[in-house]
Amino acid sequence: MRLSFSVAALASILLLAGCGASGAAPSSPTSSAPTAAPSPSATADASATPLPTVPLECAGLAADGDVAALVGESVTRRGRELRGLAQAAMYQGGVLLCDWRTAGGAGSVQLQVLSDGAAGRGAVTGAPASAPCSDLSCQMDELVGDYWVTASVYVPAPAASTAEQLNERWGAFTAEVRSALAVADPAVPPWVPPASGFELSACQGAEQPASWPPVFAYDVSRDRAPLTRCILDGWTVGMLDGGAWAMPELQLQTEPVGHFGGFTPFALEGVETAVFAPVDEGCLIDLTIDHQLVEVSGPGRCDDVLAAAPARIAAIIAAG
Repeated sequence: MRLSFSVAALASILLLAGCGASGAAPSSPTSSAPTAAPSPSATADASATPLPTVPLECAGLAADGDVAALVGESVTRRGRELRGLAQAAMYQGGVLLCDWRTAGGAGSVQLQVLSDGAAGRGAVTGAPASAPCSDLSCQMDELVGDYWVTASVYVPAPAASTAEQLNERWGAFTAEVRSALAVADPAVPPWVPPASGFELSACQGAEQPASWPPVFAYDVSRDRAPLTRCILDGWTVGMLDGGAWAMPELQLQTEPVGHFGGFTPFALEGVETAVFAPVDEGCLIDLTIDHQLVEVSGPGRCDDVLAAAPARIAAIIAAG
């Protein structure tokens, strides 16, 4: 059921669901106020989800056992976790991101691979170059055929007993990655977003938010995605063309992590799906409109931001 929120109704939801780090939805509805929207039960259809333009999976670049041999401990490869528009754009841009962690997260190995690598690497200034391991960490930054690969490792002591031993293991690991990319098939064409009648026209001619130059492959991947951002009356607004595929994954991120307070689903007039989360000293709202993923963030507590959100979002929708 679609619900239209007034300020009072939004306040009722915040009273029930809370706007703190827990992001917990109410366990039962009331007759006097709308309830938080139900949590998702399944992920998005894979056929409607962008895939890396690199025709390999993480296991094809490095087996978990080889990563464990590198750091000296067993590892777990982390799945994709989306907590906002920028991360969704990063994946939609085609990067292959592989992230392994040891128990407790003390040790880590990360691989980023991007197609059209020469152009991607040329868009970057100041990226760490490949270098011998030091201080229990190593860095790889190379072009292998059409692919740009960056890799990093942090090995918790005393797994790396000497720099020489770590360099030897790192050399074997990077050789495995190079070999896999050297024989990889040509890049997969970029994912084409579905057509949409919503263009975020409100951002035309508006002030642009501050940006940072790309440093790593995932930064370039984000910049390759059809991402629009602007500032409207002190609020940051952004849209990822075709980015509605990410909403089911965003809805799953309900637990607090660092400055991110966890998403809570809620209903909003004129919007297909919406979630909000406390972030730093502001509040983040992600929503879907006609295949698009739109993100609105404002300063202050979530109760204040959500109270003002219906009118602001209605104006954004009206602009088309």
